[in-house]
Amino acid sequence: MSTSKHIDVICLVGACLTLLLTMAFVCGETLGLQAASVEMGYESRLFDTSQVHTIPLTFSWRTGTDF
Repeated sequence: MSTSKHIDVICLVGACLTLLLTMAFVCGETLGLQAASVEMGYESRLFDTSQVHTIPLTFSWRTGTDF
């Protein structure tokens, strides 16, 4: 396909479609799309801000990574 004589037109059409899709996402509310306002059950447990998690990681220059 990259050796096609119409590759410029194909790439231009693809770029235009991508731009239109991006604009649909950016201006979705003015186009009548509604944002999802449902909170899933796992979100409040997974993204709980009342508890801080720590993960100890160490790095060894000899062996790469040691966990």
